[in-house]
Amino acid sequence: MYLVDVGEDTFMFIISPLGSTEAEKPIIDSIRIPADIPAE
Repeated sequence: MYLVDVGEDTFMFIISPLGSTEAEKPIIDSIRIPADIPAE
């Protein structure tokens, strides 16, 4: 599970390889999570 803040919005992504289909693969592949998350 990933929570991503974008401006005033927060998006939650749940990546589950067991339920993935070929239609979901391009979406999952497009998500980029930075290696270093900035400290607040």
